[in-house]
Amino acid sequence: MLYDSITFRVSIRRIQYSIPDYEINYAEETFTQPGSRIIRLKAPENIPEGNYSIFVEGSVESLGGLLFQNRTELVFEPRVFSVYIQFSKPLYAMGDLIKFRVIPYEFNLMVKNRLFTSVELVDPNGIVVRRWLSPRTNARGYLELSFQLPPTCSFGEWKVRCNRESFVSEKKFTVSYNVVKTMCAVNLTLPLRLSEFAFGVYGILEANHTTNVPSQGNATIRLEFRPRWSSVVLGTLVKEIPYFLGRSNFLFTMQEIQAELKLKDRPADLDVYGEAFVFDWNFLVTDNNKAQSVIFREVPDLKFLGGRVRQFKPELPYTAYIRIFQADGRKPDFRYRYVSIEVYCDTSALIKSDSRIPVPDDSVIRYTIQTGRNCTNYRLFALLKSSSTSMTRTAEQFVFRHYSPSGAYLRVTTSTDKPSVDKYMVFNIRTTYYTQEIHYLIQAAGNILSSDIIRMPAGCWSKTFSIAISPREMSPVARMVVYFMKPDGELVTDSFTFFVELLRMNSVKIDMHQGSDLSGKTVTGWVSGASPGSFILLSTMPYDLYLRYGSRVILEPNALIEELLQYESFADQPLRYRWFDDISDTPKARYFPSHTLGPDANKTMNFSGLIMF
Repeated sequence: MLYDSITFRVSIRRIQYSIPDYEINYAEETFTQPGSRIIRLKAPENIPEGNYSIFVEGSVESLGGLLFQNRTELVFEPRVFSVYIQFSKPLYAMGDLIKFRVIPYEFNLMVKNRLFTSVELVDPNGIVVRRWLSPRTNARGYLELSFQLPPTCSFGEWKVRCNRESFVSEKKFTVSYNVVKTMCAVNLTLPLRLSEFAFGVYGILEANHTTNVPSQGNATIRLEFRPRWSSVVLGTLVKEIPYFLGRSNFLFTMQEIQAELKLKDRPADLDVYGEAFVFDWNFLVTDNNKAQSVIFREVPDLKFLGGRVRQFKPELPYTAYIRIFQADGRKPDFRYRYVSIEVYCDTSALIKSDSRIPVPDDSVIRYTIQTGRNCTNYRLFALLKSSSTSMTRTAEQFVFRHYSPSGAYLRVTTSTDKPSVDKYMVFNIRTTYYTQEIHYLIQAAGNILSSDIIRMPAGCWSKTFSIAISPREMSPVARMVVYFMKPDGELVTDSFTFFVELLRMNSVKIDMHQGSDLSGKTVTGWVSGASPGSFILLSTMPYDLYLRYGSRVILEPNALIEELLQYESFADQPLRYRWFDDISDTPKARYFPSHTLGPDANKTMNFSGLIMF
């Protein structure tokens, strides 16, 4: 150090151009020897919206003046916590009692006692029908409210709005206009989509009286098949149910459909229109209901995760993730099990070629190439070919060299496939320039959680070490930033973003049994696996309603993760892909680690949510 000590002063100020700046918070730290420290500043939760900046000042007390000063604008994010709003049921009718829960939670999924400015119930016209002022959560961390709808009110999409200072969270629910026209209600449920390789078209038929008593009688199910985007009927299949009591499952196999439509190949590219008729023996009435589905042709495709453009570092390995999928996002059938990949240097010279690479069970190929200094960019070309047809699919990715004035590079990777909280994660650091010390820090949700120094043995250019995935604040996305400074002042850095699993820390199991009191009207449940002292919130709903409105009543894991990812929206994200199943519109997701998109050291820091000056 040039001086005996240097004092750093870090402050957050609100910039107001008409009046002097207002300082929100500050912290000071004095260095007497070279090193790195974490200086934390906590911003109050009640600060108003505005323009904020962070000031970093370095001074020497013996000289009595500033050595340097930097000002960087900050992004104001009013979200201080997340809110989950849960309704007692997905659909309400006029005159129903609306009951809902408001559960505020931190980005680490911990529930805290919170005070809202207001909770509002808003009708489809935007009119606030009811407002609860300054409600506070109970001792268990959630808020339960209710509202009685009048017999006549606006029908449509209502919403519950929670306000906390400038932070607003809202969720919609439906109030329907119900007119009882028949003695019983019939509901026909079909899958949203079906592959041509599915076993058949299946579904659920339900019928109840207006008193919720199951309808007793016989039923008829009819399916019409039409080409996509056409009204021409290719054929019709009918199935009779001689005795029907409230609920019945049905199945039309693909062989039956193929025979009825006189097709040479499996049915595909068809719209399925279903209609069910139920004749009630008690009231001697017939009621019906309709549903629609689609049988899509399984045309697989492939793409590179992370987009078409990435960056590499010479003399260090680069791994590309190639995903093979079908139209609904799921993995294809057995006919598409091999991929050919070609690698070109500077988009022209072929330097590597691999054919018939098998597709793994998760349908994601991890393809690694060893880069060199004689190429400024690489082009990866992937080809997917069917084993039974001439149909092919292609994808490509361009990888450009990371900029370094002296050609010094640093790369961090991991051998841990699925990081999880309260477990260890193994990292490996490799560099093309020897240095005695490499600094690293762990960042999540805009906070620096920990930092340390890796000391490299003499002549060693790589090192493996492990860290504990703790605390819970590292989920769902954390980031490791590694860097060192060369003697000439050049900063060499790398950033590595990875997904951390938190939702499977406690393996909670629920067993349900009906009729334990021999009446058939009660359901008994046993909950196991929860920590001692935990409390359980249960929600139930009919299965057919869950397929369409499940997210309004049931807390889906992917919806929870999507909410937590909002805390990392300003920085690099891990690679991911999503897929859908046959029965739900709620997607499922899989995550993979990702290196930064920064083309140089400065952008690497910026894309990691850090400031370098």
